[in-house]
Amino acid sequence: VFWLWLLALLVLTVKAYEVDFDDEYIVEDQAQPGVDVQEEEAPPPIPITPQPLKAPSKPSEGPAEFEWDDEEFEGIPPPDSVPVHTGLGPKASEGSEEVPSSWARFATIFDYKRPPAPLPPQEHYWYEAAGVLVIAIYLANFYVGKQQNERIVKDWVRRYSGYFMHQFSRVGVGEKPQDEFGTAGPLLIKDSPSHYEFYATGRVNCEYCLITFQLKKRHNLLSLLWDLYEPQRDIVWIEVGMNDACVEPMTLCVTKYGSVEKALKSAHFDLREYTTTYNGPTFNLPDGLLLLTDSSEACKGPSSLLPPFLKDAIRDGQRWFLSMHLSDHLMTPALHLEYQVATIKGLSDVEATNPLYYRKALQFQFAMPPTQALEEMASLVQVTMMMVDHVAETKIDHILRQKNVETRLKAKENEESTSKKKEHELREEEMQRKSLQRKKEKRAAEERAMEQKARKREEERKKRKEAKGPASKVIYA
Repeated sequence: VFWLWLLALLVLTVKAYEVDFDDEYIVEDQAQPGVDVQEEEAPPPIPITPQPLKAPSKPSEGPAEFEWDDEEFEGIPPPDSVPVHTGLGPKASEGSEEVPSSWARFATIFDYKRPPAPLPPQEHYWYEAAGVLVIAIYLANFYVGKQQNERIVKDWVRRYSGYFMHQFSRVGVGEKPQDEFGTAGPLLIKDSPSHYEFYATGRVNCEYCLITFQLKKRHNLLSLLWDLYEPQRDIVWIEVGMNDACVEPMTLCVTKYGSVEKALKSAHFDLREYTTTYNGPTFNLPDGLLLLTDSSEACKGPSSLLPPFLKDAIRDGQRWFLSMHLSDHLMTPALHLEYQVATIKGLSDVEATNPLYYRKALQFQFAMPPTQALEEMASLVQVTMMMVDHVAETKIDHILRQKNVETRLKAKENEESTSKKKEHELREEEMQRKSLQRKKEKRAAEERAMEQKARKREEERKKRKEAKGPASKVIYA
């Protein structure tokens, strides 16, 4: 049986690999140099008459060398199902039917699929070129924007670092020993290509001075395009952490009307809860400014918290002045971030009046001028340290101090009651959720018990029916 199977497979394979011939053959002789060759017509092609080959048929009668067994030749079609080759190639004589090639016969016999032909090369690569161009523009803008932001910050530090070196005993954040100018390591801290910090410490009436440069994201192409629709500006924050004994229980803020005021109120709890809004001209401030304070009496008179040198500096640099915020409950950016994290985590001590999230500080907000106009904000930079000493020397009336303390205690009690009310509501919601869950579980258990009872009744009925046996039929004659 094995040899018969092998012989049949060999015969089918040989017939599948028959050679195809072309219809015409043209032979060109190469001309030799220096020899004249006359062109002759090519002889007519020799006609080839295709000889039909008989495919082995499955014998049905009479003796044969072997009988076709479907189980033995599993996977191979019977000979009569193979298309008969009536020509030597796909190009048969005219009038004859199209004959499959040897590859088609091979694919038909062995169920083989020709691999797909490769796709033709593209003539144009517009999408690829556009993608490469966008990536190149983005990378170029990233490098140029990063360098531009770095140059803006360095120009500002180069112009005003000397003033802060004169005011503080230590400037910089490095661990190296101070040099003759009081510099310890690098002056700038780079958090991102659009966020830089400048730190100084060692001065009377304050603990530290942190200058934050919040610049436009020039390195981000999408932000740069959005800036065309909604223009942004570079901001300089000067935050001075005051000593506890130098700041009275009060809140005072001078700010521009509009988006700056809304942003400050949304970010600071003390401005929302403690202060009252007054127009700037009422306190001899330039037009377009507002005063938010809970101690308006402390902003008048010779010992006012709004001294003449502050008003003159604001007038000189009104183009770049945005806000000044003095408070004993000032939530700095770092503490505001901790407060947001605690709120998200759902901690129990997330009240804004919690001492963990505020401190006594003086904060200035200026717009960053271009490099050629840095001198225009010189008066604003100098007034920051002058206000530190003035606030430390100014004391408010004891009656006003007591009033502000009571206001803060009342606000803390209101916040605690609000917090307790929220906790109570959360507990009630949790109890209601658990009660609904218990009811659902009880209902599901009752349904399961009813199903089990019904199933048991059905089983008992079947058992009683089987015990009685089949019903007998009574036939009346």
